[in-house]
Amino acid sequence: MPAEYPRGFTNEYVRVSLITTLIKDREYFYSPYKFQTNHDDVKVLDQNPIYVPVQTCRGNDSMK
Repeated sequence: MPAEYPRGFTNEYVRVSLITTLIKDREYFYSPYKFQTNHDDVKVLDQNPIYVPVQTCRGNDSMK
């Protein structure tokens, strides 16, 4: 993880999102398309954004 990233959180996540942009004003909005987070349970809704938990690996700054 980059040194500038705040550390010491109990849980750390990467936010993954589909976005759409307005070229003129350089704004962005979440896309109406969503990620299918579970294909076995129809009660689990598709989402955008999703949050993926991450952990640092011992001995280096890479991620699992």
